[in-house]
Amino acid sequence: MPRLGLTNRDIDMNDYKVKLSLPVTYEFLCDILTTAAEGGIGYWASYSPERDKDLNVWLIRNITDDDDELLGKGFVELKDITRALSKICSGDSDLWSTQVAYIMRCVMDPDGGATLDADDCDAILQTALFDEVIYG
Repeated sequence: MPRLGLTNRDIDMNDYKVKLSLPVTYEFLCDILTTAAEGGIGYWASYSPERDKDLNVWLIRNITDDDDELLGKGFVELKDITRALSKICSGDSDLWSTQVAYIMRCVMDPDGGATLDADDCDAILQTALFDEVIYG
C-alpha cells in the first residue's frame, strides 16, 4: 500500500463525518413541538401554538421574551425542527453527547419505546430557533 507521507498526528479526526438521511413522520415532529409547547419552553418564552384537527402542535408562533420582543424569527415550524434534528444528530450542536445520543436514538426509531421529554424538546426547539441552546 503506498504511503502518503501522513502520520496519525497529521490527521485531524474532526475531518470525518457521516451524514445520514432518515425519514421522520409528521406525528413525530408534531410530538416534539407539542411537548415543547406544553412544558418545554414556557420558562423562557411566551408563544402561541397552532394545532391541527387532532390537537397536534404543528407551529409555534409569536415566540417572545418577557419584554414581548420576538426571539429569533419568532416562530418554529416543522421544517425548522427537521433542520434542528439534522444539526443535532450530525454532532454540530452544543448539546451534551449523552443528550445527542438519546435524541438520535429517538429519531432512528421513534416507536422504539424511547420518548423525548420536555428538556429534549426544549433543546431541539432552541436549536431550531437560535441555532444553539441559549436557555437552560
